[in-house]
Amino acid sequence: KTSQKHRVALHRPQGLSGWHQTSSDKLVADICSTKITTENTYQISSRFNDEKYRNYKDVATEIPDWEIKTTTGDGPEFWHRLFAKHNFAIAKLLEIEPADIPKGWQKVTEARALKSLEIMYTDLSK
Repeated sequence: KTSQKHRVALHRPQGLSGWHQTSSDKLVADICSTKITTENTYQISSRFNDEKYRNYKDVATEIPDWEIKTTTGDGPEFWHRLFAKHNFAIAKLLEIEPADIPKGWQKVTEARALKSLEIMYTDLSK
């Protein structure tokens, strides 16, 4: 059996997966590939069987089978549009507060989102 690392070339807003601030029960629009350079913390009770908060910058040692490359910015516009469009529905489903959507995400047109998606996958195939 070959062990492979979890890798994602293009991360999406964490709120799409239900990640939220436990202190406010509010979805987050952050992307983990930008958070790993910060002093911010995360908690994955189901993975570690505890309630401990861990530093994003230490994720490589805490979860060695995850490979998260640092990125700048807030990701492709495709994800911006998708999360802005479904933010309230996700929050309602999880019975938590919707995220504070970054300025401009709700203005991403379908055409721009699709162009962003095309660029994402063109870049991945290089």
